[in-house]
Amino acid sequence: MPEEAYCEKLQNQEAARRNQQQQHGHDREQDRERLVHEPADVRQHTHQETQRRQVEEEHQLRKQQTQELEDLYQQQQKELEELKDNQSKKRQAELLKWQRRQDPVRLQQQKNRQENRQRQQQNYWQQQQQQYRADRCHQRQNRRCQKSDR
Repeated sequence: MPEEAYCEKLQNQEAARRNQQQQHGHDREQDRERLVHEPADVRQHTHQETQRRQVEEEHQLRKQQTQELEDLYQQQQKELEELKDNQSKKRQAELLKWQRRQDPVRLQQQKNRQENRQRQQQNYWQQQQQQYRADRCHQRQNRRCQKSDR
């Protein structure tokens, strides 16, 4: 849960608590009126019931706030683990890249591949030149043969 949402939730809870207190204030006025009209044992029972209800509501409110704090803590821990995991993966990738660049075997293989490519290109052009010369030679020989046949 983002921090703003959590703050808003706390503000809403505080407003709810104030409303409850106002309601309790109203309940207390009713309790005072009852004091005048009800017998002492009924008043005692009502007062105890009101106190019990208040304690229970406060307990529920604390329990709810504690649960929300625990949820927020769990969410932050999860996000922290994800960040650490992503950071670790990035570091591993960078290390691998660096190792590959530094790896002497890899460097030698890369050099060998370049040399092989150059050799293949040279061989190709040499073959093309030889073929061209051979073709020209055959053409000349064919012309000589044709001249001698005449």
